[in-house]
Amino acid sequence: MCALCGTPLPDRKIYRADDCPNCGKALRSCRNCQFYAPGKQYNCGEHISEPVRDKEAANYCDYFSPNRNISSSGNAAKDDDARDKLNKLFG
Repeated sequence: MCALCGTPLPDRKIYRADDCPNCGKALRSCRNCQFYAPGKQYNCGEHISEPVRDKEAANYCDYFSPNRNISSSGNAAKDDDARDKLNKLFG
């Protein structure tokens, strides 16, 4: 499901240019990846060498794997945005 609106992800490979048909946000983003892990280094469960600054923007991460089991709520996106901003400020 799209981490921002809850729309089911397509049952195919997700490309960088793919957007959610409901909310228009990028599907190939950290927020839609099975390795997205707030609280871990760079908020990723994989050992990436550089942080991805915008977790909702499309990216070319080699580790991207769609998380088809995300449960979405409007507040979750806002909470993660606030956490990312704090991490940028203090991290």
